[in-house]
Amino acid sequence: MKCGALWRRATVQVIGIAVLLGTVAVSGGCNYVAWVAQIIPQKIKAVYRLEDRPTLVMVEDPKHVFDDPTIVARISHEMTDALSHAHAISQLIDPGKVDSLIVSLGNDYQRVGIDQVGRAVGAQQVVHVHVDWALLYPQPGFFRPAAALEVKVIDVIGHRRLFPLAGMSGNDGGEALRGHMVKVQMGPRGGVEPGAVTDRAAWHTLASRMARDAARIFYGHYPRQPGEPFE
Repeated sequence: MKCGALWRRATVQVIGIAVLLGTVAVSGGCNYVAWVAQIIPQKIKAVYRLEDRPTLVMVEDPKHVFDDPTIVARISHEMTDALSHAHAISQLIDPGKVDSLIVSLGNDYQRVGIDQVGRAVGAQQVVHVHVDWALLYPQPGFFRPAAALEVKVIDVIGHRRLFPLAGMSGNDGGEALRGHMVKVQMGPRGGVEPGAVTDRAAWHTLASRMARDAARIFYGHYPRQPGEPFE
């Protein structure tokens, strides 16, 4: 068969497939749309898009929810990495600079505002994360790590809050003052015996999940797909 004939035959086949899909779309209506949505995963949209300027991720645990201070550091570093890998922002400041600032200021650090911390480390905006609560065992013998965070974005230059604002994402004024709430809950596991080693590993796993979910506020991401393990 000559090349011209092959090309015409292929063209007819492509047209036939297009007509078939069009027929299914017309006859199936919403069912067809739902079928397409199932086979083409849809991203969950970002709640808020960060301006691309020097940005610090600052995590604080004023209630001392975590006994281990390295957990707070883990959240800030992993959240910074997540924002970088997702290309949510290109100008990110090393959270370790805040640790150096704490050491240099000593007790005076408690009187320094978020915008002042940001300015001291060269940031123009701060993603501030407040640890509200976290636990591993909601009931004795029942292992199900969970936590809650409040996330804000502060404009260091303009001395104002950028996110959340009153009325943003369904928040009323009171909720906006508290920040955008992020709740994390991992799957339950039976037969887990409390202990220093087990609990330490669980806290760090929970911290990684907290960092990931807080970072996802600022970029689109895919939900869990069929076949992926449950969290």
